[in-house]
Amino acid sequence: YAKKSLPLAMLTLSEGGILNAFKRIKSENKGFVNCINGTSDLNYQINNAENVIENQMEFYIDGTSALILIESGLFKKVYSHFLNLNVPHSVIKFLTDFYNNSLVHWWALFPFNENGESSSKDKDQINIRCSSFKESIQLLETNKDRIKYISLANKFNCFSEQQIPSAFNDACILAQKDNVLIL
Repeated sequence: YAKKSLPLAMLTLSEGGILNAFKRIKSENKGFVNCINGTSDLNYQINNAENVIENQMEFYIDGTSALILIESGLFKKVYSHFLNLNVPHSVIKFLTDFYNNSLVHWWALFPFNENGESSSKDKDQINIRCSSFKESIQLLETNKDRIKYISLANKFNCFSEQQIPSAFNDACILAQKDNVLIL
C-alpha cells in the first residue's frame, strides 16, 4: 500500500475497517492517503470544484472525502456552498458507525509527543472534535431528498462493486449512473 497508488478503500478492506487502516499507516509510520497527482491534477480538481459551486451542479460525496473534510474541520465551512450535494446512505452509515465506534479509540488517531503522550488528548479538545463530527453528520442528513440508496441487486457482479465497502464505492456507482461528478 505504501509503494503503490492503491485506493484507501483497498487498505480499509484488507485491514478490516478504516480505523485499522489509519492505525496501520500510523504504526508503520509510512503510507498516505493519495489525494492528488501533481499540479495538473490539483488544478483539474480545483476547476471542477469551482464549476460545481458556481453552477450549482449536482454531485456526490464518498466516504473518504466526507471523512477527510469532517476530520479536517472543513466540512461545516464549505457545506453551505454545496447546494446540490447527494450523499449515499452508506456514507452516512459509515460516518455514524465511525463516530460511534471511534469515540473510545479517538485518541489512537492523535499524534504523540516525544514522551509518548498524546498532546491532543485533552478532554475539551476531544469533546469539541466529537461534537463537530456529529454536527457534520447531521448536516448531511438535513435534506432527505439528497440521501441516495443503492441496493446490492443494483450493483454489477464485480470486485469493486461487491467487495469494496459501500461507503467507498456507492458514490462512484451513483455518479456514473447520474452522469455527475464526485467529490
